[in-house]
Amino acid sequence: MASRFADWEEDHRRREAKVVAALASEGDLPAVIELADAHSGVAGSWACWLAHDLSEHGRALFVAGVDGTPAGYGRVRYFSPPELSPANTAPAGWYLGGLVVAPVWRDRGAGAALTLARVEWVAGRADEVWYYANAANTVSIALHTAVGFEEVTRDFAVPGLSFKGGVGVLYRMRLGAEHRPGGRPSVQR
Repeated sequence: MASRFADWEEDHRRREAKVVAALASEGDLPAVIELADAHSGVAGSWACWLAHDLSEHGRALFVAGVDGTPAGYGRVRYFSPPELSPANTAPAGWYLGGLVVAPVWRDRGAGAALTLARVEWVAGRADEVWYYANAANTVSIALHTAVGFEEVTRDFAVPGLSFKGGVGVLYRMRLGAEHRPGGRPSVQR
């Protein structure tokens, strides 16, 4: 059975590409949907969600490209726990999620560019940004910890979400003025 997490092996022969990551526009949506379909293996399954990311308040969609070729996308959303949520429910705030990089662009800077662009976008709106992952998704965890996310807990819940294997990890990056010299997010580049 294939894993839905990215496969990654360090290969020093691969060189970072010149990746540009920015907020997506409606014109980017067909390419992003194609990437999502290829990643999920189910055509059209993400089209509605990705369109909402472009148009709804409290959401944002970012796209990365290399020389005009779509390399990946990443999502951001504001999460508010529902009333009467369990005490260990993930806190309200901006969350990075839905990072997908085309296999040919993995380990070439696209994931990092998307992560940094989304962190910088959130930094203009909040003093911290959140991220969670399945504990088995070591590639994503390595990427996010490399840019400054720190583990908060493995005892948390997100309504409607369960982690394969039962273990999720919640991370936070503090972005407040005391954490970002010169008014910039404290992101390691």
